[in-house]
Amino acid sequence: MLLRKLTTSQTALFWTLHCAGWTAYAVLNYVIGIEVNQKSVNYIVPSIMYAAGGIMITWCLRWLFRAAWDLRPLHILLVSGLGSAFASALFTGFRTLVHVQFYGAYKWSDLSFVDYFNLWDMYFSLYVIGTWSGLYFGIKYYQMVQSQNERLLKATSAAHQAQLKMLRYQLNPHFLFNTLNAISTLILDRDTPTANGMVTRLSSFLRHSLDSDPMQKVTLKKEIDALNLYLSIEKVRFEERLEVAIDVEPLAYRAMVPSMLLQ
Repeated sequence: MLLRKLTTSQTALFWTLHCAGWTAYAVLNYVIGIEVNQKSVNYIVPSIMYAAGGIMITWCLRWLFRAAWDLRPLHILLVSGLGSAFASALFTGFRTLVHVQFYGAYKWSDLSFVDYFNLWDMYFSLYVIGTWSGLYFGIKYYQMVQSQNERLLKATSAAHQAQLKMLRYQLNPHFLFNTLNAISTLILDRDTPTANGMVTRLSSFLRHSLDSDPMQKVTLKKEIDALNLYLSIEKVRFEERLEVAIDVEPLAYRAMVPSMLLQ
C-alpha cells in the first residue's frame, strides 16, 4: 500500500513538472516567434505542436531512463547520452515537419535528409532534451536521497523506542524482586496490614506501568501520582531512611511529559 502511494505520488509529480516544462517551452517558442516576425497568430498552433511532440518523445525517453536507473553509473551515463541524442534527432525531425506543414518554406519533395536534421536545429534540440534529461535525473536522485533519509530517520526512531522499552523491561524485574522480598519479610514478621497495603500499591503501580506507553506523553500530575505510588512502596522498604519532598508549581501539573519519565 505504501509503495503504491509512493509510486502514485511520484507519477503525479512527474506529469505535473513534465507538462509545466513543455508548456513553458511552447510559450517561449511563441514569444520568440512573434518577436522575430510580428505574426502572432501563425505561431500559436506550431508552438503547441512542438510542445506536444516534445511531451511524447521525452515520455518515451523516461521509460528508457527508468530501465537504466539500476545500472552502474557509467552505463547510466552511456544509455542516457545515446537516448538523449536519439530523442534530439527525433525532436529535430518533428520540428522540421511541423515547420514545413505550417509555413510552407519547402516542398516535401525538395527536402533532403540534411534539411530534416540541420546543424543549428540539432544543437537546439540537444540543449532542450539535455536539459530535460538533466532535470529528470536530478529530481529522481533528490527523491532517492530524501527517501533514504526518511527511512534512516524511521529506523533511528524505532531503535530509540526499542531501547526505551528494553530499559523499561529491565528496570521492572529488579523493582519487583526487591518489593516481593520486602512483602515476604513483612509476612514473616506478621505485619499483615502493612503487607496487604504494599501488595495493593504494588498491584496499582504495575497496572499503571503495563498500561503506559513510554512513547506517549501524559500530564505531569499523572506522572507524579505514579511516582508517589512508587515512593510509597519504597518507603515501606527503607522506612525512615527515605524522605521525599515534592514541590511543583500548580500550573506545571498540566505540562505534557513522556510516560514513566520519573521512574
